[in-house]
This record gives sequence, structure tokens and C-alpha cells, in this order.
Amino acid sequence: MNEEPQNNGPIKTQESSHKNPEITSPQKEESLHTPPPPPTPIPRELISIKKWSENKQRYFYKPKDPDYAKKHYWKHKHEMQCTTCGAIVSTAMFRHVKTLRCLMVKDRVQKALDNAENERAETSHPIETQ
Repeated sequence: MNEEPQNNGPIKTQESSHKNPEITSPQKEESLHTPPPPPTPIPRELISIKKWSENKQRYFYKPKDPDYAKKHYWKHKHEMQCTTCGAIVSTAMFRHVKTLRCLMVKDRVQKALDNAENERAETSHPIETQ
């Protein structure tokens, strides 16, 4: 059995200082390695901002950063007054305008304007009698 010694370890070399020729002792031992393979990238978890709602059967878009969305909401939230009925609405004015209360006031105002217009037309053009 002929066994040859195999050296699989790193190759070591000796360096001497070239600045001072008087010192010939090894200053540094350096090992020559093959470069390590690049680290495998961690698989990214895809985050979708779409969430499916089983009850409504539609997608809702959630913010990517909930903390930012919360700060943005409170920063821009303010109370508004409905121009039609005068109610104070904190959010969702577009939804308030469709409510029964607001629609009833809108209908009453429209009827009052129509009546005032009819009366104005009657007073400006009196009926001529013969």
C-alpha cells in the first residue's frame, strides 16, 4: 500500500520584511485560501398589498407600512362641516352625502328653491285680466 501524503489544508507562505534587511525572521504567516463562495441570497418573501375579502368578494389594498399609514391618517384627519345639512363629519364626507338625513335636507332645500322661483316668476309677470 503506497500512501502518498495529501495536504488539503491551506498553503502557508512566509514573508520577511523587505524594509529592514537585517531582520530575516518571518514577520507574518499568510494563508492562501480559495475565495469563499458568495453567500446564497435569502429568498425574499413577497408581500402583497392586496387582501381578498371573503365577505365582500373583492380585493382591499392594505398599506405596506401600517405605522406610516396610521400617522398619515391622523395627520390629515379633521372635522368637516357638510355644506348641505350642516352636520359635522370627521371622515368620509362622500359617504355622508348619501345618507338619508343629508338627502332629506337636500330635497327640502331644492323644493324651497323651486317654490321661491315659482313665486318670483308669478310676481314679475302678473296675470292680465280682461
